[in-house]
Amino acid sequence: MSAIIRDIINQSAQLSGIIASDEVLDGTDSALAIIKLNEILAQLNVDQLFPYSRKVVSYQIANPKLKYSFGVDNPSTADIVEERPCYINRILFQYQNISSPLNVQQLDLPDLLLRQSSINAIGSPSCFAVNPLFPLVDLYFDCKPQAGSTISIVYNASIPTVTINDTLAIPPEYNSVLVTGLGRELCVLKQMPNETLTNVDVLYKAAINRVMANNARNQLPVLDLGGYNNNAYVYNAVGLV
Repeated sequence: MSAIIRDIINQSAQLSGIIASDEVLDGTDSALAIIKLNEILAQLNVDQLFPYSRKVVSYQIANPKLKYSFGVDNPSTADIVEERPCYINRILFQYQNISSPLNVQQLDLPDLLLRQSSINAIGSPSCFAVNPLFPLVDLYFDCKPQAGSTISIVYNASIPTVTINDTLAIPPEYNSVLVTGLGRELCVLKQMPNETLTNVDVLYKAAINRVMANNARNQLPVLDLGGYNNNAYVYNAVGLV
C-alpha cells in the first residue's frame, strides 16, 4: 500500500484544526508541512521504527581495501552501489562460501583505526566502523577482507525525501503515526490551543505505541544455546535465558 503525501498533509492539518475538514493545505503552510514530514520520516527510521526499510546486501570482495564507500547518489565512486544505510545492524564475513559466516563487531571509528595494525594486512576482519558521510557512507575494517570473500550487510536504508505530489510505499499501519505526528508538529508551529495539542498528542502516542508493540512481536528472541532448563527455554522480560 502507498501513502499519498498530499493526503497525509491535509489530514494532519485538518486534525490539528488549521483547516476545515473540507479544505486543503496550500502555500507556505504546505511547504512547511513537507519539511516537517520529511524530518518525522527520517527520525522514525533512525529510531528503528521502520523495519520494512531493512535490507540485506551481499558484496563480494574483488579488491581488498580497508575502506569501502556505500551508497547510490554517486555510483561512479561508490564501491557498494546500494541504498545509503541509515543504520547498520550487523555485518557478517564469509570466505568463499566454505566456512560459516563470522560476525564482525562494530566499533567507533577512532577505536577501529587503533586496531589497524598494518595497512597492508589481508585476512578475515573482526571489526568494522561506520563513518556516516553524505551522500556516501564509508565502511572501515581492521584489516583488508580477502579477495573472493563476501560481506553481508544488514541495515536500514534511508527513507527518500518526499514532495507533496509523491506517494510513499509504506505499510498501512504507519499512516496514523505520520498523520498524528505531523499534526502534533503543526499544532506547535501554528500555536494552536493547548487542548488541541493535547488531544493530538494522545492520538500520536497511541499510534506509535501500536507500532512499537507490533514491531516487538515481529522480533524473535536471541537464543542462548547454553541457557535452558530441562530442555525447555525459560523466558524473562528481555527474551530467553
